Amino acid sequence: MSFAATLSAGETLTLAGGLADLEAGTGLSLSFRSDLLAPGTAPPVANGLRDIEITGLSGFLEGDLDKLVLRDMLIQTNAFEQSIREVGPISVGAVERTAKGQVRLRDIALQAGPRDHPVFRLKGTVDDVLELDGLVLSGAVDLPVADLLTAPGTGLGRIVGTLDVSDTDGTIGVDALDGRITDSNVMSGTLSLVRDDAAGPRAPHEIRLASTFAIPDFGAFAAQMGASSSSNARVTFSGMLSASAESLKAEGKASLGRTEITGVLSSTLGPGRTLFEGKLASPLVYVDELTALAEASRDAVEADRARRGSTATQAKTSAPIDPQTEPQIAPQVEPEIDLARLVDLDLDISANRLNSAGDTASGLKARLTLDKGMARLDPFSASYMGGRIKAAVQSDLTATPTLVRAKGTVEGWPLSTFLNASNVGFATQGRLKLAFDMSVDPTSDAALLRTLNGTLSVGLTGGRLATGKLDLAGLGIIAGLFNEAVRSDSTALRCVSAPLSFTAGVARTAPAVVIETDHVRVVGRGTIDLPRNTINIYAEPRPLDGKENDLGYPFAITGALSSPQVGTVARRPDARLYRLGAGCKRRG
Repeated sequence: MSFAATLSAGETLTLAGGLADLEAGTGLSLSFRSDLLAPGTAPPVANGLRDIEITGLSGFLEGDLDKLVLRDMLIQTNAFEQSIREVGPISVGAVERTAKGQVRLRDIALQAGPRDHPVFRLKGTVDDVLELDGLVLSGAVDLPVADLLTAPGTGLGRIVGTLDVSDTDGTIGVDALDGRITDSNVMSGTLSLVRDDAAGPRAPHEIRLASTFAIPDFGAFAAQMGASSSSNARVTFSGMLSASAESLKAEGKASLGRTEITGVLSSTLGPGRTLFEGKLASPLVYVDELTALAEASRDAVEADRARRGSTATQAKTSAPIDPQTEPQIAPQVEPEIDLARLVDLDLDISANRLNSAGDTASGLKARLTLDKGMARLDPFSASYMGGRIKAAVQSDLTATPTLVRAKGTVEGWPLSTFLNASNVGFATQGRLKLAFDMSVDPTSDAALLRTLNGTLSVGLTGGRLATGKLDLAGLGIIAGLFNEAVRSDSTALRCVSAPLSFTAGVARTAPAVVIETDHVRVVGRGTIDLPRNTINIYAEPRPLDGKENDLGYPFAITGALSSPQVGTVARRPDARLYRLGAGCKRRG
């Protein structure tokens, strides 16, 4: 007996064999083969589990019609080009009908992947084939890590271990799994299935794995992934991995270079979007190392996208491939993934200290959210340069340009940190208090200066200048000779109010800067041009209780911000400046 058929789409089915006794139904010998792809057609690329398709079947049946044996069954798929391209051979010791009319398979043996090095070998039974009931399989797993990560490197090793599968709880699931990464000098790891519920209630069909993972040198690992990296940081993870139909979760401790992070991070698949949420904490964050690792990870993802795009281009055809006549198709890179449109975030972040290029911050607490492209840090607080920052930050990552808006306060910044950098020529004391509501394009230093817009209000507590020139300018030479501040060359600042309005990086007094000592009030107006690095402020000092015409020595601050020049100016009194000075609130 022989049979052959070709379907309209090019699929083929062939049968060959015979039945020794048709009436008794004994002596069956039948081989079968089905090719589900037209001849010469490349299989579709499988980038994930949902893309896996069966591309061919073959095998041999023998025995009697009431007791058949399946020999050397082979299932061809498009899964994992090098490892599970084939499932088989599959053999069944006996096909039986039970007293309840069920079809039972005994002594099943199957393997997947290359015959000389299969990915897994399993043995067991199925009590009811039609209902997939009473399934028990166990065996060994040996899977190349490069195939899981779709990486070109040959040094990533293999995941080797044991596996038990059954339908004990009513659905087919994994009962036991233990594995480790072997034959790799760039990574190591272990995983073991956790069956108890000590970690909390489970989601339906959730699998939990106790896992360890280590990459001694991220640069060497990146090279195996087809990317380059200047970072040689060590990366490790130790904790619990959980997976269900719609979510993944990692809980434990990770180290990224010298940065150690503890917490929990989960991802949940939703309609067209994936939500990542969790809580992360670290005693000390090395920002520069994390930035280098992030850039290296991005390069690895881009390299993987390029490989996938090239593979998809070569495989994308519905006609038979003829290398002599088929035109060459240039590899195409997959379109760039827009994470802002595909991913949502909700993370609580805390760190005792942060280190970046020698600068340090402490007491970081923040909630980071991303909702349909709108990113927010709200609330955000951290101690930096001796002061405490509290702010709400947001940015629409889908907009062009991508502007960042920040609104909040800063309390406690030392005045000396800023004025000493400008070479003012005398020591200063005091703590700044800032209130801000500003937006900026942070994509480059030049863009940052050109796009700075918003408002900034500056105040000062405990202020003191190691010079008496401010009092001298307001009192004049004669009165200044008898002034204690002038004689001691030290002036206490009782009130400082500096409201500024920024437009395209240029700050304007809004309406004026007011400084008061015990004896003098100084009122100034002007601009600070950040893109051009210049300042132009005109100020009028007067005795604290002086009238409009009781003008001291007006002065101007001009020149480069890094080294401003201060000089007297001969002008008539400005009545508006006099009136604007009345609003300063003294701070004792």
